[in-house]
Amino acid sequence: MAGANLSIWEAFPLHKRALIDPERGRLLVYDPAPASVLVNYHTGVYMPVGATGFTRRFTTPPDAQFSDGGALAGIPSQGVARIDDSRTYSPIGNVGAITGLTIAAADSERPYLRLTTTWRLTAAPPAPPQPDASLTLEGLWIGAQTGARSVVLEGDLRDGVPALLHARSGRLGCRWR
Repeated sequence: MAGANLSIWEAFPLHKRALIDPERGRLLVYDPAPASVLVNYHTGVYMPVGATGFTRRFTTPPDAQFSDGGALAGIPSQGVARIDDSRTYSPIGNVGAITGLTIAAADSERPYLRLTTTWRLTAAPPAPPQPDASLTLEGLWIGAQTGARSVVLEGDLRDGVPALLHARSGRLGCRWR
């Protein structure tokens, strides 16, 4: 098989069994053509994709910092909790009474949060002067090693959009309550 410009159907090189023109979606198979053809493809990009460490700029110092992997417990209910490396964190502690929380990877890092149970993130009840809680998850690679695991967001959260990027053998989901 070889790549080719098949904008026009030209003479087929006899030393090739098939030619493919990915830009036009054309496939030319040398005679005799098989009874069926199985086509598969891959996509390549030149920029980082998925759980890659991206540049992140923090305007204020974090309220809590975590590093060296292991258990991730004691996440505060407000402020910025920053994970400073790309290590694996497990188990992950639930967070309650959230009023305004960002859990983020440090600049150019991508920590892996491996769930062993459902991870619950619960908003504080609305109360003046802050009627709605906010939650931001940024740059986190969240997965589960075995079995179905979920991230559950409970309560009234404003602008809460979780970043669920990966599940190994099992299913990872997100539920709003």
